[in-house]
Amino acid sequence: MVLEEICQKVVVKGQGGVCCELSGLFMWLLDQLGYETSVTEARFYYEEQQAWMEGCYHFMLFVSTFVHCLNIMSYLS
Repeated sequence: MVLEEICQKVVVKGQGGVCCELSGLFMWLLDQLGYETSVTEARFYYEEQQAWMEGCYHFMLFVSTFVHCLNIMSYLS
């Protein structure tokens, strides 16, 4: 799904989304605000079973530094 479709689904229609959609949209927003972001995958570890969950991966977002602040008000007018 492309960013515009995800934004339409999540923001405009209020339908929510899965991890990679929500994190991807949030990553785009942070990038636009001047933050440096990167992404990797993560997995769940089950303490009870002492094992990593197989076949289920999550989108993990890292936010490293603030580069600049974009004046978003100019886009709203």
